[in-house]
Amino acid sequence: MSIVLGVVLTFTSTDGRSLALDVTLASNATVSVELEGRKLEGTLLASDPFTAISFGPFGLPTANALATIRVAGESPIVAEIPARRIGRTRVAIYGDSRDGDAPHRILSQAIREAEPDVLIHTGDLIRTANDEQGFAEFLAALWPQPTEEHKRLVPLVIALGNHEVLGPGNGLDTLLASVPVPPDRFARANATPPAVFHVNVGPVRIISIDSNSPMAAGSRQYEYLGQLLGAQQGQKLTIVAMHHGPLSSGVHGGHPDGAQLMELFQRKGVDIVAAGHDHLYERIVSDRVTVLVSGGGGAPLYWRTTNVPGSIAFAPTHHYVLLDVDDDGGVRLEARSLEGVLLDRAKWRGAPESPPNVPPRPWASALGLVTGLAMMGYVGKRILFRSLPK
Repeated sequence: MSIVLGVVLTFTSTDGRSLALDVTLASNATVSVELEGRKLEGTLLASDPFTAISFGPFGLPTANALATIRVAGESPIVAEIPARRIGRTRVAIYGDSRDGDAPHRILSQAIREAEPDVLIHTGDLIRTANDEQGFAEFLAALWPQPTEEHKRLVPLVIALGNHEVLGPGNGLDTLLASVPVPPDRFARANATPPAVFHVNVGPVRIISIDSNSPMAAGSRQYEYLGQLLGAQQGQKLTIVAMHHGPLSSGVHGGHPDGAQLMELFQRKGVDIVAAGHDHLYERIVSDRVTVLVSGGGGAPLYWRTTNVPGSIAFAPTHHYVLLDVDDDGGVRLEARSLEGVLLDRAKWRGAPESPPNVPPRPWASALGLVTGLAMMGYVGKRILFRSLPK
């Protein structure tokens, strides 16, 4: 009998109205899926890592739908595919879960309990390209085998990290076979890297770009962003997901193309940039663009090494972020730690105001006033720092 490494729900159209179930196995098997009276069947030949088969596309359900998945006629898995809420869309964000199976499992459980409508992973979900065991652990933490009647799936959006393509072999192709991206006419027109796409989820437009490839002015991705951001699609909030973010107070800092990207984002009305790479939480507001560094999914944590202007909240801890987006554009943000501690909270309607620049010297925490230079912005693994006004 085959081992099921995981079942993933993905978007198959950029309008967010079409989905697919992607099943990944470790050995040859026949897989069948029954969904709303339809029975689909396919056979996998598991000659390569991440061998996957896609069932779909099928339309976004108007009510919670159940899909029964059987491998080699045995081990039924009943997966719930929830309909999107009316009036509000919940987006969960986290990343850099590689090498951190235990914290990743705890965070994944908290995310599942929050019942998001879409999940954004900011990259580095495995240690190296074609890491079959790491990918199995990622899926097992994200959607474990059900102990109850069924499990709730959430559409997954991945921003390609550097570890997915680190090392020998074509890690990109094998990853995209298991977590495929929807065809994007803007991406095709600009011949972007294959992991680049966008999808509309209710009032939210999510754009996933490949920060391992050029993003500066004149690059294919920059031209793609310019065209897509200039096309009105009726969404109230735009999120750009990328692994190497444009700004960060952590050890890696911002991407070399970050300044040009931020100018484009500010000019074209991007609301939120969701990034990882630095293993920490940070919220930065720069000229009405919110940059979220969410790389605390389980990998070893990083400390603060500088103070980026506009940094409002910083916590070197494992965490996840929830965004509630109203259909009329109102946004509520919460970041919570591994233990469920509230790290950050904000709400706004329209673009948030940029905070005043703050000096890199003073920092406040639950332990009182400390100097950022002496402590590198770090007092314990679970302490949140907020910049003090001048």
